[in-house]
Amino acid sequence: MHKVLSKDEEHILEKGMKFTPTPVKSNVNEIKEDLAEFTRKIRLAEFFHNKEKEDDSLVRNKSMFVPPLDRNQQLNNFVKNVENIPLNIQFHRKPQRLRQM
Repeated sequence: MHKVLSKDEEHILEKGMKFTPTPVKSNVNEIKEDLAEFTRKIRLAEFFHNKEKEDDSLVRNKSMFVPPLDRNQQLNNFVKNVENIPLNIQFHRKPQRLRQM
């Protein structure tokens, strides 16, 4: 059994398997969470650089450890710049309307 596609569905599929719709508006809360996790991971990488692993087990509890913030001035400047990126990004292209058949 197969489904008969509408003209709009066919039009979307004609764009190819790599087609990804672009959102018209960004999700500010999601971006803030992603940036916070990104900066935490960078700080962790700097903090644990050249340190031996004490625990080689495969299963560990998730850590919420955040390294001290004043260890590396260059890293602090980078994080400050990342945190100051405007989050209310609006895409300048208009969303394509599905063609009418």
